[in-house]
Amino acid sequence: WNPVEIYEWVKNNIDTEWYWGCMKGAIETLRQKRGNDSDQAALLVALMRAAGFPARYVRGVIGFFPGIEHARHLIGIVDPQELAAFFQKAGIPCETVVAGGRIADIHIEHIWVEVQVPYANYRGTVIDEHGKSWLGLDTALKPAGYQWTAPETALDDFPWTGIRGDYLENVREETLTGYLRGRIEDYLDDHRDLYPEAGYNDLLKTRTLNPEILKILPASLQFRQIAVTGEYTRMPDALVHTVRFTGRTAAGNLLFDEALPAYRLSSRQVALGAEPETVEDQETINAYGGLGNTPAYLVRLRPSIRLDGDRLAAASDGLPMGDVFLLKVTLASPAGEAVF
Repeated sequence: WNPVEIYEWVKNNIDTEWYWGCMKGAIETLRQKRGNDSDQAALLVALMRAAGFPARYVRGVIGFFPGIEHARHLIGIVDPQELAAFFQKAGIPCETVVAGGRIADIHIEHIWVEVQVPYANYRGTVIDEHGKSWLGLDTALKPAGYQWTAPETALDDFPWTGIRGDYLENVREETLTGYLRGRIEDYLDDHRDLYPEAGYNDLLKTRTLNPEILKILPASLQFRQIAVTGEYTRMPDALVHTVRFTGRTAAGNLLFDEALPAYRLSSRQVALGAEPETVEDQETINAYGGLGNTPAYLVRLRPSIRLDGDRLAAASDGLPMGDVFLLKVTLASPAGEAVF
């Protein structure tokens, strides 16, 4: 329940990822122990509020580029031009500031937290209740940065093309990463003349978070504020990643349309199913001993989306068994949309 310990735990135990907007939320960020600025802010706000300290979100523009060495410790990139391209690919709004023919700074949009804690004495350790203040806190831009290791071996001759298609050819229990690891390990075994001692882990670029333990709350943020563009008691809807399920008949008639925050679906099973349109259809299915035994022309079914077995959305009307319908899944983030 100590704000100093809460802040330092999040800062030193949650790895920073780079994307724009809230995708995981507090619970999933805690479970995965990784997230971007918005997701780490959500976790910090939740923990502070649970401990009885008012907290809010702050959105603004910050100066990210105090020097390439600091940027290398945070992201692992040593070229300022590559750093600007990195933010663009991650969908993070950014602006490059050029002075004297070189990159002098990179302004990026960022989310951090303000917490009201007793601060006048002992810098937030809550020895007493004097001098409550709103303090800006950020855990995403790690003050001590990371230690990076680069692989000595590169698989330039590995057949990368076709990996995705090969993985999707069959239903698999393993993840794409697990499948890729197996393929790489097999390749290394088959080419021991080229890679006599290399293993999968030897090919990975790794990083280790450098902890920073001050036992007090910092007097200022670890970056330069260019502008504050908003303060919120809850994460704005415009910054939340969403997943939208839209079902239509082959003729284009709407069956269902349901959108949820992405963090509601994270690490949960989403399944496409069907259920009887009417009580009479259910009775017919029961009379035949199950849906698999029921003649298709006797019943109508409603397509449905289920989340961990519970109905999330169901069609407004039923369709004949075996009829065609179209399902569209839209992944939306503040940076844009992808439709499947």
